[in-house]
Amino acid sequence: MPRAAASIDPAYLRKHGIEPPKPNRGGGSPSAGKAAEEALYGSLRLLGIDFEPQYPWGTTLRPPRKYVADAAIPAARLLVEVNGRAHIAGYEKYAADMERHRSAVFAGWVTLAFTPEQAKDGTAALEVERYLEERGYE
Repeated sequence: MPRAAASIDPAYLRKHGIEPPKPNRGGGSPSAGKAAEEALYGSLRLLGIDFEPQYPWGTTLRPPRKYVADAAIPAARLLVEVNGRAHIAGYEKYAADMERHRSAVFAGWVTLAFTPEQAKDGTAALEVERYLEERGYE
């Protein structure tokens, strides 16, 4: 049975030199997305997951695209995205995201998408770890 996602304990994060995220009180700024990505990267490193940040992909598609995933594990063909409010702010952005997700499937990638809160509290990294473990990647 799959393990349920859980937050990484704040005490554990502090022990390893990572400041736990503060609760989100709404709003959001361009730097909020960057902070969520950095939290994701820290959690992935803490779990010992080898990944590529800001991973360019899509050049092999027809027609070629210039997509960039927030993180990727190329050996597992896994893209990781942190999607905040901007990704649901309007129909055009939502439609572009759906096209990008379909393109990933056609190119042989799986995309796991998370909220900024999930990236900050460690849930995203734990789900990536679970995905990799269930498919035999170390």
